[in-house]
Amino acid sequence: MHTKEKAFLKCTGNRNTKTALRKDYADTRDKFDKLLRKAEREYRSAKASDFESISVNNPNEFWEKISRLGPKSDTSISMEIIYDNVNSVRKEADILKKWRTDFFNLYHGGKSEQFDNDHYNRSKVHTILLEQNMNDPLYEPNEFINGNITREETSDIVMHAKKKSACGHDQISYIVLKNPVIIDALHNLFQWIFDTGLFRRSGESRLFVLFLKDYKTDARDPMNYRGVSLLSCISKL
Repeated sequence: MHTKEKAFLKCTGNRNTKTALRKDYADTRDKFDKLLRKAEREYRSAKASDFESISVNNPNEFWEKISRLGPKSDTSISMEIIYDNVNSVRKEADILKKWRTDFFNLYHGGKSEQFDNDHYNRSKVHTILLEQNMNDPLYEPNEFINGNITREETSDIVMHAKKKSACGHDQISYIVLKNPVIIDALHNLFQWIFDTGLFRRSGESRLFVLFLKDYKTDARDPMNYRGVSLLSCISKL
């Protein structure tokens, strides 16, 4: 089709020759369109059959195939910010300040009247009832939950972790943590956390990744992005 189109466009002959070349190109274009539609139908049919054959016991494979169908994710952000849907800014310091301010306000709840007092009061009453129950002389603690963490428990949770899960700031993946020597170290660490009740979470560094919610929206507005905080694999375990 491309070859015949070039021949038609570059034709310098008489009118009859050009008309013949144009008809030849049009016929070839129609054949190409039919073949393209046929290829699309065959592709969609093959994809449908592929999804139907996926075992319901393997959701990871299912969602991996689903993700391949959608648009490619873009983790880059626009180095331009728009204020009040009118003025745009390209200065890096102002851009970073705008990002920091918008996401700080987003994750700190905004106005105090948005707080759910009913939920808080129910949680407080539930906590008091649990503490009263535990102070009862007839209370029997759950030995299974309160017992020491076994090496088998640690190994099981590590070996079942997703290999392709994203790493945190330390860049230590689950593949590294599946080493038997590392599992022993993790077991000792988890048992120490269980014994002391100390877990360094609030001060942990986190990797923050941004995804545009809808590719049709303005990429210059920080609130059009979804922020994902990536914890380290050890913290998630």
